[in-house]
Amino acid sequence: MPILPGLAKMPLHELRGLTRITQALLAAQTVLAVAAVFIAYLSKVGANSPASGLIVPCQLAIFVAAGIAFLMWTYRAKSNAGATGARGLSYSPAMAVGSYFIPILNLGMPAQAMQELYKSSADPRDWEAVDSLRLIHVWWFFWISGNIAGVVAWRLQTGEAYQASASVIGMLSSGSDIGTMAASLCLIPIIGKIAGLQHDSMAMAAEFE
Repeated sequence: MPILPGLAKMPLHELRGLTRITQALLAAQTVLAVAAVFIAYLSKVGANSPASGLIVPCQLAIFVAAGIAFLMWTYRAKSNAGATGARGLSYSPAMAVGSYFIPILNLGMPAQAMQELYKSSADPRDWEAVDSLRLIHVWWFFWISGNIAGVVAWRLQTGEAYQASASVIGMLSSGSDIGTMAASLCLIPIIGKIAGLQHDSMAMAAEFE
């Protein structure tokens, strides 16, 4: 396995620390999504919850924090993967992060970049021969589904459309929360596995110094 000089000096512990922080924020995001679905159920059956006015701002705050941590993790993990000697990669660290913000293309590019990151972390020398990680497909399905449900619900919450479609909006909002919960639960082990693979590569490089 070709390892570039200086690999063992890369911020390994920093990546692992960031991995734990990102996983913790994703776990918090999951808990809040479950709480949001439960509160929506209470509202549907006519019960009032004192937390109903707090859940949305809390979800937004954790979503932003988790998003920033995850994008930082993606950039650093992609940089580490490239430094192990993998060649012919389609996504640079900047592109792996930027792919989430390109309209239309962001429906598929981020998942492709994550698969490439996983493969190049598993076997830098022959990463193209590595099988795709199925959990990444599952993660992306729930992420896209949840986002589509959330966008549709948000667009319906205007004027008469909201009055006429309150039950539909409620179901879409809950569907968005369920998608977020499932995507987060999938992403936690994905980033943990990739971080573990990179740790093994860097530990091997350190042995040869």
